[in-house]
Amino acid sequence: MVEEVPDFTNLHGELRDYFDSGVTRSAQWRKNQLQGLIKMMEENEDRFCEALKADLGKSKMEAVVSEILTLKVEARDSISQLEEWMKPEQVGTPGLLLPASSGLLPSSLTSHLILLL
Repeated sequence: MVEEVPDFTNLHGELRDYFDSGVTRSAQWRKNQLQGLIKMMEENEDRFCEALKADLGKSKMEAVVSEILTLKVEARDSISQLEEWMKPEQVGTPGLLLPASSGLLPSSLTSHLILLL
């Protein structure tokens, strides 16, 4: 049985507009998204295991250890490191531009959409 895949064209455009609005730039918003990712993995562990079995032939133990737990650990680590990663970084200024100062401000250039069908 083949399920019909919904058309996500409009959803992608709406999410792109939301991203472009700047709402996603705050550390708290990003932490909330990462916490939501962890929650999604916990609440849907069996579904992910079934999909990994069907697509890649992974046993439940292998799926949990190599995919689900790894993702959860990485998400938790990202939550703890996020504010440090977002801090502006002072960098050298070319002599021709003195007395100006230079810096790097880390920011996202794109968005990602995770679909759980």
